Amino acid sequence: MNIRLKDVSKVLRERNGVEKVLLDKVNLEINEGEIACIMGPSESGKTYLLKVLAGLESFDSGDIFLNNIHVAHLPKDKWPICTVYEDYFSYKKLKKHKFSIPYFLALRKWRKNTISERVKTVTNLMSINKKELLDKMSRKLSKGEQQKLDIARYLITKHHAYLFDNPLAALDAGIKLEVQQQVRQIIKTLNVPSVYVSYMLDEAKALSDKIIIMNKGKIEQIGKYAEIISHPANQFVSDFIRCLS
Repeated sequence: MNIRLKDVSKVLRERNGVEKVLLDKVNLEINEGEIACIMGPSESGKTYLLKVLAGLESFDSGDIFLNNIHVAHLPKDKWPICTVYEDYFSYKKLKKHKFSIPYFLALRKWRKNTISERVKTVTNLMSINKKELLDKMSRKLSKGEQQKLDIARYLITKHHAYLFDNPLAALDAGIKLEVQQQVRQIIKTLNVPSVYVSYMLDEAKALSDKIIIMNKGKIEQIGKYAEIISHPANQFVSDFIRCLS
């Protein structure tokens, strides 16, 4: 399974007649089990690209393929890619059993034995114990525990690919590093392509197999962390990395 973008472009025509390039002939391939971190300054196109991949925004030209199947024409409710956002669900008004991951899967009409299997796999990988999973109410969980459970809810459903919109931004350094390692392990276990928008170089280093640097809708460089640090493609990449370091 892989995600492939071919010459994806988008120009926004503003009311004053000015054209703003959001994506400029973006070509990108993310293979199964691979995590690609997108980085760039404000208005570089990284967020819009993530929304295009999520099926939430349109593009003017180009194609998106999932495992060599054209998917750009699919409606939002059939979109095969899951997005994990920064804000966690609170579920404060739900009863205990309705807050649990098994209930979350039951809503999707999963079979009991399948629910049990998937819960065991993902919760073990994310070090979520039964107390957190079944007994605690949302208001009794820390922000880190809530976000960890929320990420587990997304990952446990096993989509064709995952997009992460900086979901760990609000977490403390210690829990963030732990969840980064767990998310990476799960993606490798599921063996699906994933895209992660990050604003921190250390996070991109910890999570990614490759880093994508964007500026003004263009991809400036794609490479591994060491390659981008040691051999920036141009002055923009060099300056951007220096600002993050």
